[in-house]
Amino acid sequence: MNTLSIKAKTAIILVSGSLLVALCSAVVFVILAGAKSDSDLVDAAGRQRMLSQAMAKSIMGYALSKNGVQSLEVKVAEFNKYITKTRSIYTDKVIGAAKRGGLGISMEPGHELSPAVPYPATFVRLVDESFATEEGMSIAILSEDPVNPEMGLQDGVDREAFAALSTNPAQIFFKPVETGNKLHLRFYTADRATVQACASCHTSLKGKPFKLGDMLGVRRYEIAYADDVVLGRERLNPDLEEYETAKKIFTQTLAAFKSGGEYPANLQMTEYRTYKGTKDKTILKTIMEVESVWKRFEQAARSLLREKVGTDAYWRAYQEVMSGSNQLRKVSNDLTWQFGERAHSSQKWILWSVIAMLLLTLLGFGVIFVMFNRAIIAPVTRLVGVANKIADGDLTQKIAVSGRDEMGTLASALNTVSGNLNTMVSKINATAGHLSDSASRIVDVSRQMEEGAGKQAVQTHAVARSMEQMETTSQEMSQHAEEATNAAAQASDVALEGGEIVRHSIDGMVRVSSTVQESAEKVEQLARHSEQIDKIV
Repeated sequence: MNTLSIKAKTAIILVSGSLLVALCSAVVFVILAGAKSDSDLVDAAGRQRMLSQAMAKSIMGYALSKNGVQSLEVKVAEFNKYITKTRSIYTDKVIGAAKRGGLGISMEPGHELSPAVPYPATFVRLVDESFATEEGMSIAILSEDPVNPEMGLQDGVDREAFAALSTNPAQIFFKPVETGNKLHLRFYTADRATVQACASCHTSLKGKPFKLGDMLGVRRYEIAYADDVVLGRERLNPDLEEYETAKKIFTQTLAAFKSGGEYPANLQMTEYRTYKGTKDKTILKTIMEVESVWKRFEQAARSLLREKVGTDAYWRAYQEVMSGSNQLRKVSNDLTWQFGERAHSSQKWILWSVIAMLLLTLLGFGVIFVMFNRAIIAPVTRLVGVANKIADGDLTQKIAVSGRDEMGTLASALNTVSGNLNTMVSKINATAGHLSDSASRIVDVSRQMEEGAGKQAVQTHAVARSMEQMETTSQEMSQHAEEATNAAAQASDVALEGGEIVRHSIDGMVRVSSTVQESAEKVEQLARHSEQIDKIV
């Protein structure tokens, strides 16, 4: 690590931290994925319980809807037999006796002046109208060529039923009709001449021959089925789509529970989950129980749809569907509970695993912090401490160079700076000593110059006096021509001596000026050195 750069060390530390976080995240992700799988499994098992009830409701609703229409058809058939029997007896016994007794036969016996009995069809209509009021049903006997003009075929459904029954008089013709916003059910049966008297009566009234068994018209039974047309049609035309969808989801999920594989994740069957299966014997046993109960339930449902309404086989299948649904719900609930217990155990393991990953992450970051501290923070702290001491003037500080990275390079450079500063300060001290000696010599020279200047001043004063004397002598020479030559000779000697003295004085002053100038230059150099020292320090 000491040979690596700070950039490389930092990269290693960051990559190590990232790998640690990625590893822990991956482990936690896998653990949570397992928890999600357990949760999905519990949801699927709970859905099986719900589907068992949905299938029972759907199959029972279908059976009840079909049973309602079939029950009405059975009721109409029974009532039609009753009407046929009543009409036959009335025609044979009452009409025959009335004719023998001389009583009249009328469509409106209540409006006749003389006693009269109603025609058989009128009698049936009057009885049926009273019965229909109590039962919520309207009954009418209609014909393509009726004896009573008011009882002709009234709409297209009547004509359709008349045509169908003319072809097959033994059937019951059924068709729903809409009356406003209500839905009515119409059942039609053939109205036939069941006794000879009835055929003879129609022959005499219509003027054409009728024989026993001929269809005289149709009997229309109209029942109010629903106050809402849409709801009525839904009741009237149930389907098994809900049952088939629930059955498909249930069987696929059960197969996945048993042997592993894919199962629908939602009721729309647009998404699927995968279950790897289990080796838990308790769960496998419960799955086998669910499968066994499911087979019995499915068989009972097929029987319910197949058997005729109202038969013993139908009601037996009905009871088996009800009990099978309850059993299927119970075993599905047991399976859900077992999957839930397993998920609960897995959640404990997940909790401890997450705690372990958290502790491992904290430990890893602790190790990373120690590495970062040793590789970067501690060396920087040492360098800062030494740099502060050097800044305070302690140029004896040295840093142990322990690596060849940037920190080692910086420590070596700081040691070099410290050594160079120490050497420079020593040189400065030596130079300062030399400067002090030079300054002392300058002071001595200045003192000597001062003394020489004094001497020059005295000599200059003496020259001045000599000049005064020369002036006096010149005056005397003008007066004494004779003495001029001697005085001139003396004056020339004095002048030469004075000129020599002046020349020496001038040379001394020049030397003093040069010495002062050199001293000034040295002082300036000393000042510059002092400024450089201040900048370095």
